[in-house]
Amino acid sequence: AAVRRLIINVVSYLCAVGDPTAALDLADRAMILWSRQDDQERGDAAILAVCAPRVNALLALGRYDTAFALAADTLARISSAADQYPSDTAVLSRVAGVELRMKGDFPAALREDASSELLHIECFGNDHPQTFVAVNNHATDHALNGVYGMSIQLAESVYLECRAFYDGADHPSILFYQNALARCYRLNGQYGDALTLSEMVSNRYRSAVEKGAMKNDHPWILVHQIDHAAARRDMGLSDPGELDALRAEMAD
Repeated sequence: AAVRRLIINVVSYLCAVGDPTAALDLADRAMILWSRQDDQERGDAAILAVCAPRVNALLALGRYDTAFALAADTLARISSAADQYPSDTAVLSRVAGVELRMKGDFPAALREDASSELLHIECFGNDHPQTFVAVNNHATDHALNGVYGMSIQLAESVYLECRAFYDGADHPSILFYQNALARCYRLNGQYGDALTLSEMVSNRYRSAVEKGAMKNDHPWILVHQIDHAAARRDMGLSDPGELDALRAEMAD
């Protein structure tokens, strides 16, 4: 059991460090091995447990249809015993909002993610990395629906909760939510606040790369570079001397 949990944790870790290909490969190999175990019940439980991080890897790789189908199938399989899989149920509940956002149905995504946030709080509490993801999704939905004030309120809350959780300012997760907050400021027309916060994130990501804590092509850094370019553009910093900030946006 300890080894199976270790494998599942490594799959999640590989996604977190920006290597979803390796995460998916490990998850697939583990599922094949566990499906052949003599204790089928134990093997099935391990397969269900690895499905949530496998969905995350598929989403990161852009294999959306496969990810959505796997999430729906896994939720259906554990629905009759949701009390035995509370964390998996909560984490997989986020996928519905992702799918609806991709389809452009922002009001429906808002409703799904509001329910998902409550489910996360019930399962993990307010002060937990999984809950941070759910609240950030909810903030994104408000922004996409034009409710920028609530979007900023939620983004600020998750950033502050995350910062307190990791007890510092340079943890990659803190920088991710700091960037999300800067994006909400920009969408609300607070261009100066957005640029100031975005510059801070840029400096801290640069420091993280220099220290070897992150790779320069980590997905979070690439997303930030696009957001940072937009923040600089909206402040009018688009003359020839500022084009380095726009290259990331143009290359996307």
